[in-house]
Amino acid sequence: MFSYLLSTNDNKKLKDWITKKDKPLFITGYDGSGKTYWANELLKSYHIININSEHIKFNKDITDYLHLSLLKKDIFMMISPDKVYKALLVDDIQLFIQNDKPSLTKIHKFTQSLNYKNNPTIFICNDLEDKCCKAIKSQSYVIEVKFNRQHYLHILKSKFSENSINGFIRKTKNLNTILATAGNFNSVQNDKVTPVDIT
Repeated sequence: MFSYLLSTNDNKKLKDWITKKDKPLFITGYDGSGKTYWANELLKSYHIININSEHIKFNKDITDYLHLSLLKKDIFMMISPDKVYKALLVDDIQLFIQNDKPSLTKIHKFTQSLNYKNNPTIFICNDLEDKCCKAIKSQSYVIEVKFNRQHYLHILKSKFSENSINGFIRKTKNLNTILATAGNFNSVQNDKVTPVDIT
């Protein structure tokens, strides 16, 4: 299903990443487009170490934390023979850029020493251009998530009827908003900047 959201070129890059895992995957797209959902789907056969906005201005050294969390064997790895390695998911890069560039620089430096075959790494960022972001992108497979109606139906069909989903996507393209408000948009502004293609 994820392939429907990507251009032909991005689908090729995703297949290359899945096959080779020789560098990180960088997923970009607008806020609430499901980037994190799909990153978790891509990494579901691994024990995932998440780095996100909760780690901004982290009270521990982020490099030490990554080393202990990602590279050190733990009890989970011993009892799960099918999940021998861990994956790294670095989300909310745009928030690190705005609030904690030193930690993002440390995260990026740490990931450069990883064996991506053993520890697949995915970076997630909203549409944003920044020097640090460009550096990470230059060393990654970069794909952009773009939505269509079928994608919304796939994610939301277990919670809402198709008619309800059609009404939701006329008001907002942000999946997080739809899920968090359960369709109660009384206080939510319509998304008029980039409407969703509902064809």
